[in-house]
Amino acid sequence: MARRQFAARLIHTCTINQYTEGTADSHGQKAITYPALATGVACLYMPEAHRLIPGQEIKDRRQDVLLSDWIVFMAYRTDVTEKDRITDIKNAAGTVLEAGPLNIRLIKNAGGQSHHLELHVASVK
Repeated sequence: MARRQFAARLIHTCTINQYTEGTADSHGQKAITYPALATGVACLYMPEAHRLIPGQEIKDRRQDVLLSDWIVFMAYRTDVTEKDRITDIKNAAGTVLEAGPLNIRLIKNAGGQSHHLELHVASVK
């Protein structure tokens, strides 16, 4: 699928919240925050029900087990890491489909040849 065709399928938007370590407290523990890195990021939000039951284990070469509830597709060059979080997934009308926050469990170069990213995400509990 051509990039232009794929971009047309990104019918949702989301906010990427960047993992940030703050200053250490008196016990040496750094405060972790997730300020918004980018808003209105084009994406396609899909429950994984068509592939597996939410929360079901999937295998990955780098990890023994991965629990994932949803998949979010994004353009390949999107600035996102597995430490970041996703929030405010909205449809074209601006209705929030998933407020989040969602932890990013795995990022795949899903289309191969730098075509698009497939993010496996799960609810923060």
